[in-house]
Amino acid sequence: MKRFAMIALSLVILMASLPLAMGVAAEEVRFCLDDEDVWYVEKDGCLSVVTIEGKLSKVVIPEKISGRPVVAIKDGACKNNSTIKELVLPDTIKVIGEEAFDSCVNLNKVDLGEGIEEIGKSAFSGCAAIKTIAFPASLKSVDAKAFCFCDALETVTTSKKNGVYTAVDGVVYSKDKKTLTLYPAGKKDKKFAVPATVTCIGSCAFYGAGYLTEVTLPKSLTVIKDSAFSRCGKLKSIAFPKGITEIGENALKYCDGLTTVTFPGSVSVVKKSTFSDCKNLVEVHIEEGVTQIEPFVFDATLSLKTIILPASLKKIDFYAFYGAVKLKTIYYAGSKAQMEKIQFTAEGNEHLEKAEWVFNYQPTKPTTKPTTAKPTTKSTTESTTEPTTEATVSTTESTTASTTESTTVPTAVTAEPVPKKPDVWPIVGGVAAVLLIAAGVAAFLLGRKK
Repeated sequence: MKRFAMIALSLVILMASLPLAMGVAAEEVRFCLDDEDVWYVEKDGCLSVVTIEGKLSKVVIPEKISGRPVVAIKDGACKNNSTIKELVLPDTIKVIGEEAFDSCVNLNKVDLGEGIEEIGKSAFSGCAAIKTIAFPASLKSVDAKAFCFCDALETVTTSKKNGVYTAVDGVVYSKDKKTLTLYPAGKKDKKFAVPATVTCIGSCAFYGAGYLTEVTLPKSLTVIKDSAFSRCGKLKSIAFPKGITEIGENALKYCDGLTTVTFPGSVSVVKKSTFSDCKNLVEVHIEEGVTQIEPFVFDATLSLKTIILPASLKKIDFYAFYGAVKLKTIYYAGSKAQMEKIQFTAEGNEHLEKAEWVFNYQPTKPTTKPTTAKPTTKSTTESTTEPTTEATVSTTESTTASTTESTTVPTAVTAEPVPKKPDVWPIVGGVAAVLLIAAGVAAFLLGRKK
């Protein structure tokens, strides 16, 4: 009986060591201090906060626990916590992970400490009660979406010793003031002039700036990154300088205050969703030099009636004018023969096909009368699957505009990483090895019994 027990114990030990034999990491051990609702994990002698739960309105993270430093806030650690109102981080914290405090709607006071180096994507997104935040000297990287939907944020300050960022009147720039990084969404100024030192406006820099009605861009500006002015709902006026060479995707998406806009010819491509969901946009002038209009550029521009297109235009992508239900007239600088050479994808551009085209148009006066014509639809090998976008079009409004047009909205496809299938052969081999070892042990012990 004793020998049978030894055999059983040997099998248990072998099975317990199987994950290590197969190279599988042991599960991280979570622990929580008795008087707190903050959970930690340990790795290489350092601690990270993985969960902040419970009813704590003020969360103070300690520098050390049992001599081990607390160095990070993990991804999503405090996401959707509506109880927390104040956060105090120690100087030992280096990283705040993605969505760490996303949608903590009542969080209104944040002390980042003096050691933070990185703030991840959407780390404080949706923290609608934060009014001010201070970047310490140690901070090296802030993701462009870290403070999106922080509608009450009025000012950001930076340490004079910070080597990466500097702030002027609550607006954050790169240290050399060539890149405007963050304009607080809750800043109450209606007009803003971008300084002459700026050559680049960063991604999401003005995202959701709800008070702005007018922005003046300097001659020095050459680049506007993705979503730079997205959701600036009251923005009525923006004029692009002649030297600009890049305007990113979604740059002016959801800018409902815009009624007219001129897109500069110095930028060759109008990128995806640039003016998508600008529901009050009536007239657009695309200057000579532009060669391509990408998908969803004018998606859901429900008031768009007139557009001026350049003779330089070579390609109009699928769904470029999807939802432009009121589009009536297209003034084209080229001839009808030139128009027929434009690489045109019909899918999602039904409103463009039905509009009247005025050829050889000059801004002062047209040289021909409006005539009804349709771009030649060319076969294309391009995929017509809708790329990931955050906008959809109201089928109700499309149906009201025209009862003969399809009101089927293409399904938005979100690209997600395909999970890697586990390799089963190491598992099979490991189990086989364990069984062989166990059989050998059993045979040895039974042999000794004889």
